Amino acid sequence: MADEKARELLKVIEGNYCIGCGACAAMQPESIELQRPQNGLYRPELRPGAALDMAERVCPFTSAGEDEDTLGRELFGDAPHHSAYLGHYREIWAGHVVEEPYRAAGSSGGMGTWLLAEALRQGVVDRVIHVRAREGSLGEPLFGYEISEHLAQVQAGSKSRYYPIEISQVVRQVHETPGKYAFVGIPCFLKALRNICANDPVMKERVVFFVGLFCGHMKTADFAASLAWQLGIAPDDLAAVDFRRKLANRGANDYGFSASDGAGRQVEAPMADLFGREWGLGFFKPQACEFCDDVVGELADISVGDAWLPQYVGDPKGTNVLIVRTAAAAGLVAAAHGDKRLDIEPLSAEDAYKSQEGGFHHRRGGLAYRLWLKDRAKQWRPRKRVSPQRFHLSFIRRRIYKLRSYLSQYSHLAFARAREQKSFAVFPELMRKPVEKYRRLLLVEYYLKRIRRWRA
Repeated sequence: MADEKARELLKVIEGNYCIGCGACAAMQPESIELQRPQNGLYRPELRPGAALDMAERVCPFTSAGEDEDTLGRELFGDAPHHSAYLGHYREIWAGHVVEEPYRAAGSSGGMGTWLLAEALRQGVVDRVIHVRAREGSLGEPLFGYEISEHLAQVQAGSKSRYYPIEISQVVRQVHETPGKYAFVGIPCFLKALRNICANDPVMKERVVFFVGLFCGHMKTADFAASLAWQLGIAPDDLAAVDFRRKLANRGANDYGFSASDGAGRQVEAPMADLFGREWGLGFFKPQACEFCDDVVGELADISVGDAWLPQYVGDPKGTNVLIVRTAAAAGLVAAAHGDKRLDIEPLSAEDAYKSQEGGFHHRRGGLAYRLWLKDRAKQWRPRKRVSPQRFHLSFIRRRIYKLRSYLSQYSHLAFARAREQKSFAVFPELMRKPVEKYRRLLLVEYYLKRIRRWRA
């Protein structure tokens, strides 16, 4: 490799820090081809003699580009407010879409899809880059980035997709078709596309509106396969899934899951009934997610997430948090609020933080400890805004974070074993002991906190 930075891209790939976003392949397709292994997480395959200088600059996990603090200042430095957790912002709102069909068709308050549709209706953009379900042959990806130019197409992309995707194909499409585009994505994908725009004048000119999605972590395709398998659809027969079906008379965080096979048979169940659904367990989490410090999409013009707060979580129809960073995005929201198409109210930065508190703990305090572990082992890891630390956490909490990382890594191996033996039952049996150990640690931590409060 020609220089140290180029070699760093190899460290990202070899160290399993790649999120599979496809930014590298988008910029240097002659040097990099994306492969899709059985778990569905895209992996770059480097061709012999590959040039990697541009690919290295756009990767969200190398140190070649700027971090989110620097990029945020460049993009939104005129915004009046700043938070170490939320980034730069103008306004924060909580609420939902009133006009149909957005809230009913969405995972939460319907804001994500509505924002894209509104940008299209108002002429802010001509097309939308978003994730839609793909109807293809069995064994093919269930979801992927598509470009939509009609309202019905945009609306078809509603709901959360806990599934691997990549952007190289749509980047090539943007190059081929002039116009103004909106893009929606989780934090690492936002950073990847911002990096692409910084190095590609065509993309910078054409992608003009960024919508961010709050993110706990991504999943491999095995997450969908494991949930469907429990309902009687084997991985090789899985044709479609819905991760967030709203259930009547239940809280916003008590939703359902449905799946369909190639013959059109549909099954569904409350997510709470399915093994591995608990987000804190981190099953099928890519390792890259353990080294991300952006929860709310700090590089988006406007970010959208679930309002996991006591005053909202009881509403089964769903409520969103909106973090607005640009005047243009604020204008879209204000106009719709004035027309009573949005039902929103101001939200404090403190409450916005609390709505994702578990994610911030894991990606800041937990990340600091994971960085310390990597440094102690003298292993390369991405440069992050968080400083490596150890003793800011209790002994029990350190054990919890280490075991959570183990659960994530081991879940991939355990599910592969279940596939080999063609029996889902193998998976929970292999995961049983580490899960029980994890829950015991949480229980010990809980009682220790109660004792400390009682003594105080």
